Amino acid sequence: MITWEIKNLQRRPEDNFVVSAFWEAVKENNGYGGRVAGMTEWEGQPLIPYDNLSEEIVLDWIKNKVDIEKIENQLNQQINEKIAPILKSGIPWLSAGG
Repeated sequence: MITWEIKNLQRRPEDNFVVSAFWEAVKENNGYGGRVAGMTEWEGQPLIPYDNLSEEIVLDWIKNKVDIEKIENQLNQQINEKIAPILKSGIPWLSAGG
């Protein structure tokens, strides 16, 4: 299951209406996790005053605009690469035990 969180909102000073949101989607599987962050903008979005917004409302706006399947695929790929890495990194003379 993906956990969504709003990290920040941007709003117009003249009318206090939100025009963009910074968000993060996180997924965990057996102790391994993936994270995707993004920013979503709106034009002509239903005008709800800033003080009347909830995280649920903004998340609904985001989920209606982004490709949730693509985000889930990115999260799954990150997790799978941690479970079965395709590359390893390090410097042999700096690592204990090689």
